[in-house]
Amino acid sequence: MSATIISPKELAAMLGVTQRHLRRLADDGTLIRTPEGDYLATESVRSYCDKLRAGGGGPAEYHEAKLREKNAKARLAELEVEEREGKLLTLEHVCRVNGEIFTALVARLCNLPASLAGICHEQPAEFIEARFSDAIRSALKEVAKMDFMPKAGVAKAPDGQG
Repeated sequence: MSATIISPKELAAMLGVTQRHLRRLADDGTLIRTPEGDYLATESVRSYCDKLRAGGGGPAEYHEAKLREKNAKARLAELEVEEREGKLLTLEHVCRVNGEIFTALVARLCNLPASLAGICHEQPAEFIEARFSDAIRSALKEVAKMDFMPKAGVAKAPDGQG
């Protein structure tokens, strides 16, 4: 039996793919191309079917993958715009702000005993409890009022710090 040679246009029509996809299939070894650029029909179709049976992805899977890629690129572009507009927070910013919050809170709470010692000397327990509660609430309110959002138009430092 002699090998049947078929043109790229004919094979693409037979397989239901574009000629560009046909070239990709030939490049990955799925289709058998002649030195002249045509294809061995029987061997190429058999190899293509084997690839599909093995889950190698046909035209539908290829187009689905291309659609997912297109959607991912569009989403990435949207996120980049949102970041430039200051609608997204970077991980570096969140970490820096968390550090500032904890530092402020710890500083206020560590200074609490010294700041209250003078006014609580020989006072009743209720008075001391109220002062400590007030001081802790004040520290928490101060932290809650901290500016967590980046300032508009603030350029980041070259080292990424901000």
